[in-house]
Amino acid sequence: MSRQINITILGASQSGKTCYMAGMYDIMSYGFSSFTLSTDTETERRLEQIWGEIETSEDESSFPIGTPSSTDYRFSLRHASKEIVS
Repeated sequence: MSRQINITILGASQSGKTCYMAGMYDIMSYGFSSFTLSTDTETERRLEQIWGEIETSEDESSFPIGTPSSTDYRFSLRHASKEIVS
């Protein structure tokens, strides 16, 4: 059984919290040193959409629109395919 932890990310409006999460997920979903991050299909699609908008943006003014309210993301951190933290 894996350990469950909660992490809170705080920051001013429009400071890039959601962009940070999307970028983190993009990198870690492919894996790094046998560690991977996974989530449910709906969250994965949303984060991939946000990251795609960031990658194709010409400058900061074309970044995705800010998230209007708080959002919970549920991830599973795995090492060598074994869940270690959720």
